[in-house]
Amino acid sequence: MGTKRFLIVLSVAMSFISWFSHGAVGDIIKFTRGARKQCVVIEQTEKSVRFLTSMGEIEMPLAKIESIERESDEVNAALKKEWAGRKTKAPKEPEVKPEPVDEKPKILRTYNIDITKRRISLGGKGGVGEAQPMVSFVVQDYGMVEGSRLFNISVTSYKSTSADLSPANFHALLTNGARVDPKPLEGYDALDKRVGLNQTVTGYLAFSTDADIKTIVLRSDLTDFDLNLETGEFITPRTGLF
Repeated sequence: MGTKRFLIVLSVAMSFISWFSHGAVGDIIKFTRGARKQCVVIEQTEKSVRFLTSMGEIEMPLAKIESIERESDEVNAALKKEWAGRKTKAPKEPEVKPEPVDEKPKILRTYNIDITKRRISLGGKGGVGEAQPMVSFVVQDYGMVEGSRLFNISVTSYKSTSADLSPANFHALLTNGARVDPKPLEGYDALDKRVGLNQTVTGYLAFSTDADIKTIVLRSDLTDFDLNLETGEFITPRTGLF
């Protein structure tokens, strides 16, 4: 009798050694396609089986399961404890910092310039007709950015001929009358493009000065203007009919 009791105790002890040395086995589900899954069965009904795995809880139709090999509650408890320990010891995912947002500076003021010319009405009674749009400009003043006075220029042309626009067509006049030519500013594409009929182009002008700019001047084949930044008024030196 003593020998039999000793063997039972030895068997239980060997089971615990097996759990902690090689990991608890737990319930085993064999699927109809032949695969086997280590798990802990939580609930079984006439239609489905709900069970816990190392990845989480799963519910499977009973029709897809061929057999279930049950383990004792102690073994299943040891298995769940082992899974919980893995999650605790799992290395933390590296913190992913959001990419810096490429924010452009705020617009301080916007100027709208519409260049029009009157057309000749041939054969009509009125002679000279209404003013027709030629070119429209939207000038956005960003103030001082990275040591330069920065402007964004959007140009829409309604002329049948196309023309090039580049920084060389622009300059600025300071309050003391001194002239400043634009220079490239890293990260801001300069207005160096060709604009055609019903096209819009956009670019930046940067003037390397912190002095007060009073006027922005454009001289080009597309059109001319002098924009007064203090009043928002503009003049077009060229006049006449087209």
